[in-house]
Amino acid sequence: MVREDVQTVTIPAPNIQLVNVNIRGKSPLVMHQWSEKARGELGGDNGPKKKKPPRDPAEAFMGSIWWLSDRPEKNDTKLPKGARVGIPGGAFKKAIVSATRNLNDKSIPMTLVRQSIFVLGEIIEMDFDECRMREDIVRVANGAPDMRWRPEFPNWSCTVPVEFDANVFQAKDVINLLNLAGNYVGLLEGRPEKNSGLGWGRFEVVS
Repeated sequence: MVREDVQTVTIPAPNIQLVNVNIRGKSPLVMHQWSEKARGELGGDNGPKKKKPPRDPAEAFMGSIWWLSDRPEKNDTKLPKGARVGIPGGAFKKAIVSATRNLNDKSIPMTLVRQSIFVLGEIIEMDFDECRMREDIVRVANGAPDMRWRPEFPNWSCTVPVEFDANVFQAKDVINLLNLAGNYVGLLEGRPEKNSGLGWGRFEVVS
């Protein structure tokens, strides 16, 4: 016997879909990942501090890149022919979630976007026609000046594989969020949402 005051609840299965979104850069993309050397220095012992050896701009430049092909054994200020590099998939995911702040509809919470949209792949391969080494003076956490040697890609593009729950968002919503992310948030160093306001790493959806 079924009680009349009991309501049944139907939970729909997730409707997971995939869309591959082609994007191209609207401004230069500048990378600066932690190199193996820098990570090794963070994991050092707590003994007396040793004087650091002179910094190698070429090593810093090569170490700042997310490599998909093997990193060359010899450091240089230019990439070898056929080099394959990429952008962390997590950078796109963070940009998409952060772009939620720019929605006119404030009823869509960041948590819903974070839990329903995923960028597949740890590193997304990018196409580029040039890479050059930048030399910039930056301010570190304590306000002291420091030198940075980083790769800059003036013209770049890539295809971003995005998985989403179609019960929550449509493909056009994902594309619109990526366009918002490209315009207001950007990727990696000097992106618009950072205090530096340099406007690097901006992009747009092309298909």
